[in-house]
Amino acid sequence: MPTNIVNILPIVSRPQEQATAMDDQHTGFQSGFKHFLLCMKITGLQHLQWTENAGTKCRQRLMQVYRIFVPGILLVNFVFSLGQFMSVSGFDAALLNSMISSIWFLQVTLFALNNVARGWRWDRFYRAWDDYAAEHKVDTCTLVRGVSIAATVSYLVWLATATGFLAISLSSPAPPSGFMLYIPQFLTIPITVVIIVAYFFFVSTWFLITAQFLTLCVSLCKLLLSIHTSIERSLDKNENFNEKLERLRQQHESVCSMIFLADDVVSVFIMVTVFSTIPLIVLTLYFVLFDSSDVMAFSYIATWWSITLSVLQLASVFIAGGAVNYTAHKPATLLYRLDLDRVTQGSVQQLTVFLNRLTSQPIGVTAFGLFVLDKPTITTFVGSILTYAIVMVQFKPGSPSYSVTCNCTGSG
Repeated sequence: MPTNIVNILPIVSRPQEQATAMDDQHTGFQSGFKHFLLCMKITGLQHLQWTENAGTKCRQRLMQVYRIFVPGILLVNFVFSLGQFMSVSGFDAALLNSMISSIWFLQVTLFALNNVARGWRWDRFYRAWDDYAAEHKVDTCTLVRGVSIAATVSYLVWLATATGFLAISLSSPAPPSGFMLYIPQFLTIPITVVIIVAYFFFVSTWFLITAQFLTLCVSLCKLLLSIHTSIERSLDKNENFNEKLERLRQQHESVCSMIFLADDVVSVFIMVTVFSTIPLIVLTLYFVLFDSSDVMAFSYIATWWSITLSVLQLASVFIAGGAVNYTAHKPATLLYRLDLDRVTQGSVQQLTVFLNRLTSQPIGVTAFGLFVLDKPTITTFVGSILTYAIVMVQFKPGSPSYSVTCNCTGSG
């Protein structure tokens, strides 16, 4: 499958990246993004650079342990959810409900594990963003700060909603099942506390990792749209396009480099989202077909709540990723309008290179290099899901009632 090929930044060692990032930690992108990064830090999701300062070594080690604790407790939560299958008696709505919950727990656990394993690579993206702003004299502070504040407020609203949902769940507890059947009575309260803590990290990880991807895409789209606007303004005002063409091409290539660096981190998130949400949708279709009268009302509502969020998550990933691809290729439509009589021979060569870049391989974020989130990919996935849904609805098992009339006469 095609993947984006760009000129990336020079490769340096990981310790050098961390030392350089420490110098710019309070400036540039990270400074404007501090509100959202604070939420990431509180929930143990932000990568912290390691320094040799003896006074902060202890604190850094504790933060590293905390960052490992988050995916650890999420993994325990996922394993604990598998205990629901111990009392399976058949393929029914209760089983599907447990499968949907376990897949969602697995998804978030993989998000957290990927964040621990690859989160340090965000430093390269932050540094590339700051280099772009300094080299091309672009003021991005307002953009980054606005996106950060919007994401932070959304997280607080989401956390309040999730807390209310948890309060309703605790007010009407379900009968013990799974591993809870084998836990002594005196451990019930400690286990409940652990479940509440796991729930906090679960809802926080799901939202923050998703919001991080969406804010990234919004920021990149803003930069790409500013380049598109500059090209359009130069063409409409009949300005000397020869002097600006190469500068705009280099700006576009710099943003493409940032897309490549960001994709190095978010590609796993995209892959996990796509390949876990689709089974959730399929299982939910089966869940609708089965009689769910044996499922508790709250569990039934929770299942629909989770699948609705998963579908919104998948739609958001598709829309945001597709927007990056669309805005990255959007300047091509303007360049084809260019009057070649106004362009010098040297600029024609630059124009050819620029157009080849825009029309050859797709530019955008990928699912671990398997495919780029562009229009053909998105329509293929959406079409497949809708086709499967239509087939499932058509073959939904009914409960036909037969009316048999018997008119018998006998002689005796």
